[in-house]
This record gives sequence, C-alpha cells and structure tokens, in this order.
Amino acid sequence: MGWKGTSSLEQRQQQTPFAPVVANQYLNQLGFVETINRSVEWDSKQCKVSPGLLAKSVVLSTFADTRTPLYRIWKTFYGTDIAMLFGEGLAAEDFSDDAIARTLDKISAFGTETLFSRISLAGLAAYDVPVDRLHCDTTSITLAGAYEECEEEDYQGLSVCHGYSKDHRPDLKQVVLGKVVNEHGIPLVSLPLDGNTSDTEFNRLALNILTETYGERLEKMVYIADSKLINLPTLKIFTERPTPVQFISRCPDAFYRKLAVRVKRLAFESDGNWVSQGAIGEGKQCAQYQTQGFREWVDGSVYRLIVVKTSAGRERVDKILAKDRNSLEKALALLADRPFACEADARKAAQLFDQEHKNSCYEWEWNLDSTTVEKRSRGNPGKTPKPPITETTWRVQGKIFREKTDKCDLLRYKDESFVLITNVAEEAMSDREVLRQYKEQHRVEVQFRTLKEPALAAQIFLKKPGRIDALLMLLSVALLIRGLMQFRVRQQLAGYSQTPRIGMNRAKLTQPTAEMLLILFKSYVLIREGPDYRCECQSNEDLKAFPIWMDLLGIQFE
Repeated sequence: MGWKGTSSLEQRQQQTPFAPVVANQYLNQLGFVETINRSVEWDSKQCKVSPGLLAKSVVLSTFADTRTPLYRIWKTFYGTDIAMLFGEGLAAEDFSDDAIARTLDKISAFGTETLFSRISLAGLAAYDVPVDRLHCDTTSITLAGAYEECEEEDYQGLSVCHGYSKDHRPDLKQVVLGKVVNEHGIPLVSLPLDGNTSDTEFNRLALNILTETYGERLEKMVYIADSKLINLPTLKIFTERPTPVQFISRCPDAFYRKLAVRVKRLAFESDGNWVSQGAIGEGKQCAQYQTQGFREWVDGSVYRLIVVKTSAGRERVDKILAKDRNSLEKALALLADRPFACEADARKAAQLFDQEHKNSCYEWEWNLDSTTVEKRSRGNPGKTPKPPITETTWRVQGKIFREKTDKCDLLRYKDESFVLITNVAEEAMSDREVLRQYKEQHRVEVQFRTLKEPALAAQIFLKKPGRIDALLMLLSVALLIRGLMQFRVRQQLAGYSQTPRIGMNRAKLTQPTAEMLLILFKSYVLIREGPDYRCECQSNEDLKAFPIWMDLLGIQFE
C-alpha cells in the first residue's frame, strides 16, 4: 500500500485521524497486542476480539480529539478505518464496554506492574532509548464512590481509600500512582498503589522493581526524587547494597538533626566561597545559581551536600522583606495617629504593638511625645473667670532602624537556598551537573499533568478497584507512546542539516513536546482508497510537510 495527497476538506467515510494511526504503528512496533495476549488468560474460541486488541482500543482512544469514557470507546472509532487499526473482520461495535471491562479484569489478574515493565522494556529496545537517569514521583488519583469492598477484612487488591490528597480533595477516596521515567520522560515504572501509600514506601517499591528489571545496569543510573526520598531507612537501601545505587535528592530541613539547616548556615557564614554556576535551563527568565559543597557523615556513611543559592530565591526574599517593612510602616503610622490620655496608656499600646509584630524581620524604637493644651470655657468669662483647663495628649512615635539579623538570616537560609544530597562522587559529577540533573525532575511531573488531562482522566470512573488498576496501566502505556513519539522526532531532528518549518505557524520544529505533536497532527486525516490511503490536509503546506512527518516518526504504509 502507498499514499497520495490532496488538500480537499470534503468529508468522506472511514476517515482516520493521523494521531491514532501513528500511535497504532508504535504499539505494533512494541508488540503490544501480542504481549497482552500471551500474558493474560483467555479463550480464543470464545472471544471475537482478543484482549490485546481491546486493550489497544483503550490506548488509542486517548489519542482522539474528544473525551472518551469507557462505555463510548466504540464510538471513538465509528467512521474510522477499523481494519487499519485493528485488522480485518471487526467493527466499532465489537469494542463494547462489557468486552473492555472483561479485558481489564484479565489484565488485573495477571499483574499490571509486570505487564507494564515488559511493554516499557520493549519500547526502550525498539527505539534504542538510553536510560542514564531515573526521575521518580507520585500523584494521587481521586475517585468518587464508596468502594466498600476495599474495607473488607480479607480484601487483597488495590485499596481505594482516604490519604494525603495532592489534588486537594481530602473529602474523596483515592489511589496513588507512582512513576519512574528516564531522562527523556519515557515511563519505565508505573505503579498504582493504595490511596494511603507514602512517597517513602513508593521509593522502596520502585527501587525493588528497578533492581529486578535492570539488574547490574541500575548501578550506572542515577535515581532522582524529591525530598520524600530522604530518610534513614530508605538511604540504607541505597547504601547497603554490594554496589550502592547513586541518587540525587533535595535534603529536607528536618532530616538528621536539621543537617540541611546547619550546612546552609555554614555556607552563608562563609559568603566568599560561593561558586557561580550561571543559568541552568532555557529562556531569558532562567534563574542564576551559586553553590557550595560539603561532605557530611549521616548514620555511618558520607554524603555530598550541595547548598544552592538562587537569584529567584533572593528576589523572593527581597519581596518578603519589602512587604514586611511596608506592612510595619503602615501599622506604625496608624498607631502614631492615635492620641492617648496618659503616658501609661501610650506605653501599654507600644507594648501591645511589640507583641503583635514580634515576628517581623525588623526592629523599631519608640519615642513618646506629650502635648499640653489649655482650654478655656466658652462665652463671656465674667467678673470671676474660671481657670483654664489643661489637657495633655500622649502619642507613640515608632521608627524602623534595622533588620533583625537572626530572623533575616533564617529567612535567607529557608527561601533563598536549598540543599541537595547525593552519593555521586565529585569526579563523576560536578556540583553544577548534580544541580542540572535534579532540575530535570519536572519530566516526571509532566507525566502526571498529561495523565490528568480530560482525554485520559475522564475514563477513570470504574467501580472495581482491579479495573482501575488495569486502566491506569493502559493509560500509562498511552503516556509511553507519547514519550516514544517525542523522543523519536527529537532524535531525527538532530540529524537534519536544516530544521524544517513544520511547527506552529510554520515555525521551525525545535524540541517539540508530545502535546505539540498531537496538535500538529490534527491537520491530517487518512482515507482508504482501495489498497492505498489518501492523506487529506488543511492546506498545501501541510501536504508538503507530510513526508517529513513520516520520516521523523519512522512510520510507513506497506
């Protein structure tokens, strides 16, 4: 089969959007359907559609333009070329919610963790994706419903329950989803967990899974996570192996006798020892960084602690101090306008002010002034005038005269700097490189943002916890495909002598994200014409760009 082009916008039968076509070819490259069919238990004589194809329909539905709850997935493919996506002899109605629900049960029974690891490893191998860094984090998935079976005494599955809600919905039950992605944002581990699972527990589970999956190769990788990683039991898991696992994390202030606070103080006291690391990242608004390195013993092991001072943190502290001073000046001005009948009342007001503003970062001094005024009776004083009445008024005048050194230093330690902790040797990675790799932690957070977009999150409304477990695995496969598409396109672009102008508004396509790719793909629709496919585009420019997309994505029609 081949393809030919036209810029006509005429609507025809069996129009297949380009994004699901691309995703389908990537799933085929991974052997997704075959992996599912080999893994789960099913009877080919009883099933018209295999579990692998039903699972594929869930993944491909997330590449549609509209929200697709499970009971309407078949409508997503209505009017598309079912044969192109799923093979001959099938219709959209075959992908019913009942059939998909039974497939979710089969996947849950087999084990989502093992199944996703197999699919992810296949993706890494198929597209030769490097794995040098491991970025780890968790998020909460809130769910409406009672889920009473999770509270039964002998229940063994995924527990939907109350826990710390990162969605700020403590009123709803939830599950926790933990992810590990590589430096290119491609998910390696996707682990649905009970709703009350802590980040500390996830890190331990993730490390065990990575050890089983990658074996000795794990020793060459760097495990990067947020501050929840840092506690003595978890650090022992990293250090008590024959070959310790390398890690980078942010050191919480409360950890190990406030170690981070102490090294921050040391760094600020030796102010001349800061090493400028310049800007890290892209764009004009990138913060400037300075670092100081220390080596400290923690529970019998030596770790590097890197104090990082940022220009953004300094600006934040300056704003906090300016706001505090402005608020204090206004309060002093209001107090100065209040008259008091006696000195005792004025001093009492000053003492009350001191108490109410004791947390200010500034010190002030008081000056009490008194004013005496003679008041005479109104009217004609007569032959025997009354003596004038003397009235004394007291006022409190306050003046800011300096910062509170201890409070301001503490504020700078807290908001102007943070501390990284790592066991990576200095000769293997400089302070700047440690910081740069930690700053890439946003790659796993992008996964969570995408997961909660309507096209994906709208599907999570199932009543059975096992089906939720399986569905989250399939949604993670959808994220895996997005990551592989992004990686492949960026890798191919690096080999172009001239960057093609096929981006937004005909701009150069530079470091495109998966989200941008899916938006650009909306310009294309494929239509079957006999053994061939015709590509309909929104413009002639889009039509000219189509062969470039085929090359960048590495897909073809045979």
